[in-house]
Amino acid sequence: AARALAGQQGVWLLAAGTDGIDGATGDAGALVGGQTWQAALDAGLDPAAGLAAADAGTVLEATGDVVHTGPTGTNVGDLVIGLKVSGVEGPDVRPPNGHPADRMM
Repeated sequence: AARALAGQQGVWLLAAGTDGIDGATGDAGALVGGQTWQAALDAGLDPAAGLAAADAGTVLEATGDVVHTGPTGTNVGDLVIGLKVSGVEGPDVRPPNGHPADRMM
């Protein structure tokens, strides 16, 4: 999703598990946007290589896009939610209250 959204303004995609963890990791998922791919490159990482190695977590941790909630005590399923905010300028500008995931916790 980060590759598909690269450079787009005011768009994000959340993919997370309702149980608050993803497999053996302590991450619930991630919230990526138009800035994520470039942020990984700016951090000296190759996001395409991370995907190929099934290690998106390292890349997403470096970009600050991992969502940590901790165990929720429920395992209803996985969520995939898209968000488009109109009037947002620049691919790395986040909504007024910071990262959209900040408002979910």
